Amino acid sequence: MVTGYQGGEYNSIDGRWTVRQSDAHAWAEVWLPDAGWVRIDPTAYVSPDRTAAGERLRPPPGLIATAMVRVDPALLERVRAVWDAANQRWNDWILDYGPTRQLDLLRRLGLSATGWQDAARLLGIVLAAVAAVGVAALLWSRPRVDRWHRLLAQAARRWERAGVPCPNPLTPARLRMAIAQRVGDDPDGVYPAWAEWLAALEASRYDPAWSRSTDSTMPTLTPLARRLRDLPPPPVPDGGRRRLLLGAAWGLAVGAGLGLPPAPTLARSKAGPAHAAAAAAYAERADARALADAIDAAEAWDDGWARRWIAQARHDARAAQQVLPPPPAAFKDWAAYRARFVEPRRIAAGARFWDEHRTALARAQAEYGVPAWLIVGIIGVETLYGQHLGRYRTLDVLTTLALDFPAQHPRAAARQAYFQGELRAFLRLARLSGSAPDAWRSSYAGALGLPQFMPSSWLAHAVDFDGDGRIDLTASAADAIGSVAQFLRAHGWQRDLPARYGVTPPPPGEALTALLAPDIRPTFTLDEVRTLGAQPAAEAEGHPGLLALVELQNGDPANGGAPPTYVLGTENFFALTRYNQSSYYAMAVLDLGLAVERARQAR
Repeated sequence: MVTGYQGGEYNSIDGRWTVRQSDAHAWAEVWLPDAGWVRIDPTAYVSPDRTAAGERLRPPPGLIATAMVRVDPALLERVRAVWDAANQRWNDWILDYGPTRQLDLLRRLGLSATGWQDAARLLGIVLAAVAAVGVAALLWSRPRVDRWHRLLAQAARRWERAGVPCPNPLTPARLRMAIAQRVGDDPDGVYPAWAEWLAALEASRYDPAWSRSTDSTMPTLTPLARRLRDLPPPPVPDGGRRRLLLGAAWGLAVGAGLGLPPAPTLARSKAGPAHAAAAAAYAERADARALADAIDAAEAWDDGWARRWIAQARHDARAAQQVLPPPPAAFKDWAAYRARFVEPRRIAAGARFWDEHRTALARAQAEYGVPAWLIVGIIGVETLYGQHLGRYRTLDVLTTLALDFPAQHPRAAARQAYFQGELRAFLRLARLSGSAPDAWRSSYAGALGLPQFMPSSWLAHAVDFDGDGRIDLTASAADAIGSVAQFLRAHGWQRDLPARYGVTPPPPGEALTALLAPDIRPTFTLDEVRTLGAQPAAEAEGHPGLLALVELQNGDPANGGAPPTYVLGTENFFALTRYNQSSYYAMAVLDLGLAVERARQAR
């Protein structure tokens, strides 16, 4: 009786011979004197067709076994060959991966020795491969500038080549103002075309379709890209002036990168000679010395404090550019404006600010009658709770705006007089605080600290709310909180009076026009509001004072915009606009403060 494995199959996938457990077989062998050992296989007797024709054994009962028999044998053999090859690889490289296999792998890599040199070489190969993969991953995952920003950057580069410094941060509105200052009277009509294109680009960012489109499918960008190519080229200055302007742009870029104030630059505007003279040091200018002497005389500073520091100021072209108003838009967009401030990041920061300073906020509410949530809303809109305090040298920007205010501003004379007063207030503030004026930092307009007080407001309304003997609106959140509350109370804020009520306005016509005529100033009693056709919300019932119908536009209704939003503003709403004379600002402050309060209550 003999037992063993009979036959084998060649696997074309990996080039091996396969012998299976199912190939185990038993047969008898008999010694015959004339023939020797003769094999006697009982299979030939039991199933002669199987040995003669290679037929399969009868399948076991069951649907699956019966179905498998009907499958093409060649396909089954192919599947089984692939499976066998994969299984063998697993055994070789996972289960049986020992020293022999390791040496074999080294030999395949060209490493025949087993010393430290080959080990170091192998480690280098592995590290290089990992580094290559890492670099490729970083390049693939790096942030990509979307098409909207690329179009804006292309426009800015075209004007940079014409000598217009790129605004920082770069927005369509800021670039539009920079172009307006550059082209002046614009006899060639360059500015209107660019202003229209930049306004359309800015509007596309707030298009409701943006949230439903990818960057490549945003429908308005392709026409804007074509229009950009067709816009009139920026006016190229003369060779000498071009070199000066390009040098100034380079100086601005380097100075911004190093955190330094910019060097004096040339700027072409309607002001002409005044702005050209700005490049000269203020110490050498007669108008600067005259203003300084007037301030010294008014403040009785016998030591020439104002003349000393105004002489050290440097012209800041960025400030002169940024105080210019943007071209008037046909329609404002309250929803887009609100979204800039009432958003998750600012709400979360407001909740943290409230948690950290809840004692000071509660005390300010008790002493001044100004709700804690409103103070939180103001500081959040102004500086994002101290994250955006401004990096301009206050001395430079206030001196620039006091002496070189852009003449093309529609209220240039009044604004220049205002900034001369703020420069005087700032020099007094710095003198009282004992710190050098050139050490102060602010916004481009000279607003200071967490609440962004102008120097005159600091002198008039800032309070030492933390009791440390000095007022610091930049480093002391408590002083900022108390000062905001004091400012609002001084401007008419009334304890426990709502700032606004809901309202349904009358239909367009004379009544609506009459209600909107006073703008944000409270003018009408509750009965007069009703008489003119408006329907105040229920919470307005019994309001004792005057009201204003406030309209906030939501874009052009004829071009996809929503109908305007209306509220009834109270005396407290008007007091809030003394902080910033904009109904949109006041509404953003109210909405942000209440959103922060709700977020804290929801925890």
